[in-house]
Amino acid sequence: MCITEYFNFNALFTKNSFLVYALLVSLGLLIQFFKRYPNFILLIAFLLSILVILLRNDSPSYKFKLITSMTLFGLYGIVSESLVIRNTGILKYSYPSKELGLNFPLWLFFIYTSWFLLIEIILKFTKIIS
Repeated sequence: MCITEYFNFNALFTKNSFLVYALLVSLGLLIQFFKRYPNFILLIAFLLSILVILLRNDSPSYKFKLITSMTLFGLYGIVSESLVIRNTGILKYSYPSKELGLNFPLWLFFIYTSWFLLIEIILKFTKIIS
């Protein structure tokens, strides 16, 4: 029994994977250095996400499925987090989008969508999807 039967280490070192790693690091740096400017983070996160999708080595139909899944994951993430915040008060964001009546920053959507891309890498690494 070989470890490569269960894990695809090549999935960690593809162009698509490195694009996701770069996106995650970029989003982290954006939030760290520009947290007082949530609209700037939102705009740059949107542009970076679009750039990553455009640069990926996937078919147009796969990209469409990916965008759809990312959107659903992002929406589910912010809705569930918002409900947790509202019902428990455990977490409080310093710069929520209060002008829209939200208790979280809008850029949080792109954090969840980028996590979906990381989950895709994990699934390919564990050979659940190829």
